[in-house]
Amino acid sequence: MTKVLFIDDGIEFDAVIARQKPTGGAETAFVSLVEELAKLNMEVVVYNNCLNQGIVNNVMWKKLNRNILNEKFDCLVVNRGDKFLNFRKDCKKRIFWIHNPAKYLLKFRYLSKLFLNNFQIIFSSNYHKTTYPFWIPGKKIVIPYGVDINVKVKKKNKPPPSSAIFTSNPLRELEWILDRWRLDIHPLNKNLKLNIYSGSSTYGKFGEKHFKNSEIILDKAKTLKSFGVNVFRPLKRNQLFNKIKESRVFLYKGTKDETFCMAAAEAQVLGVPCVVCNYGSMQERIRDNQTGFVCENDQEFSKKTIKLLNDDDIWMRMHSNLIKNNNHLKWSKVAKIWQKIMK
Repeated sequence: MTKVLFIDDGIEFDAVIARQKPTGGAETAFVSLVEELAKLNMEVVVYNNCLNQGIVNNVMWKKLNRNILNEKFDCLVVNRGDKFLNFRKDCKKRIFWIHNPAKYLLKFRYLSKLFLNNFQIIFSSNYHKTTYPFWIPGKKIVIPYGVDINVKVKKKNKPPPSSAIFTSNPLRELEWILDRWRLDIHPLNKNLKLNIYSGSSTYGKFGEKHFKNSEIILDKAKTLKSFGVNVFRPLKRNQLFNKIKESRVFLYKGTKDETFCMAAAEAQVLGVPCVVCNYGSMQERIRDNQTGFVCENDQEFSKKTIKLLNDDDIWMRMHSNLIKNNNHLKWSKVAKIWQKIMK
């Protein structure tokens, strides 16, 4: 049996937290992958800043401390940070899983370790891979996140009421969406609703420390109730999925730093068309004019949002396309791709 050691020295999370509280996309991906690898008869041990130690779904979660020095394993997966890139050089099967644009790897503390170790570097999209300078060593592999939805999704007979939804980090251009909604979209139909499920609690202590500016944006959103804007606290995944399913359109601008966008992917798998802008990996999540719209500017974003909210025929066509093929893999298939590079 192949033993895989995962190391993450970032924010607090674990399999229990992921099921009980709102969780970020990268943390959701991490938990999903290790559990699917365990189903493939691999021994999986995780060392991170977990609050809940022990075995969950055949994955051993351990608090990151000096006990890691005693571990014996066949494959090492370092998640995001650089502190453990030099760990146990005798292990030849070394994987570095990154989630953000790769420009941060140009710092000396990363470069020095990447040049001294032979890593396979995992990117979550083709766009993500382009952010990695060609001259930095390492075998570059694109493995997208999986998307698992534990709620029943079936084709609707008619469109849902005209409501839009936003479920990402407020700092991911929510203020821009509020401006489009207030200035361009809502004035054309005063019955439209924009429901926001967002907040810093999704990111735990890290969110409270680094994303206080998000509260300023959410406070602005709360002043727009007369424009049909409703602000709700973040929800656990299955609760949030049901809210997305009830929505007519998922709104998200995107940024040049968008390497995957789990929020948009989940909306697509749930059968909800998306309106986004052409930044980062958004073209890999949304098939333009088939499962949503990928827009080039502010005016087009507002225009296409209004179209999806008002045109039943276009909505039904895109919804049907998503039910037939949402363009995303399940984690069970993604884990098999990982398994091949681990052996």
